[in-house]
Amino acid sequence: LLLSGRVVLSEEAATLGLVNRVVPADELLAAALEYARDIARNCSPAAMANIKAQMYRAAEQTLDQARLESVELWFTRLKVHPDFSEGISSFMDKRPPRFAPWIAGTSVASPF
Repeated sequence: LLLSGRVVLSEEAATLGLVNRVVPADELLAAALEYARDIARNCSPAAMANIKAQMYRAAEQTLDQARLESVELWFTRLKVHPDFSEGISSFMDKRPPRFAPWIAGTSVASPF
């Protein structure tokens, strides 16, 4: 799709699995803002920062390199990060999570 340069309309994007839902144009901004708020409220800032950094690095990695980095990052480092246990606790307690703020510039390569 990227190479063809053709327009992909919302219905086709949904059929192809490129989007998870389609909303009317006049509801798009409100839906996008609510989705962003949900991520901000319920997702670990450390996990979000690491996902973003990993996606940038993966663009220049082989599939095997990216996969191995993912396993190392998620199953070794983030599993021991305080946000991991907070996420589980908040889910079990049926309460909003209380994640610590992400400190900009924190290296994803450093131990947590």
